[in-house]
Amino acid sequence: MGIKRLSWLVGTAVIATLGMQITVQAQGHAVVDISEWQGQLSPSQVQAMKSQVLFVINRRQYGLNYVDRDAANNTALYVRYGIPFGEYDFSQFTDAASARREAQAFYAHSNKAARFYALDFEVNTVRSGSTNAAVAAWYCEMRALTNKKL
Repeated sequence: MGIKRLSWLVGTAVIATLGMQITVQAQGHAVVDISEWQGQLSPSQVQAMKSQVLFVINRRQYGLNYVDRDAANNTALYVRYGIPFGEYDFSQFTDAASARREAQAFYAHSNKAARFYALDFEVNTVRSGSTNAAVAAWYCEMRALTNKKL
């Protein structure tokens, strides 16, 4: 799948993409970050992953208007083969109002079997108001939509 691996101490799982896909080792299993760059996974690929991963963190969307083309297929396969997963939104919002809209779209597109939802805030695209206010708006909107871990 072309995923870069980084080794950490047993029991430690850290996710930080910095523009690259990473895998970290946690108690002998990998945590895998999957986005459209890995493409549409096949049933046999996902079935083989089951014994190798602790969980998958799956990118669902890149900003408000771009949903990863293979995310729905891939998350359906995680559900089918019993692989725990969470989903993330690669943020592109420009202010608090657009952060709320992005959170709404993200949740609407997400697979509700996800165990958690995350915001990947790597590039500061906020142009109006503060970054903290925009991130807080995304979080508050997601909290209103779900009780799952954020």
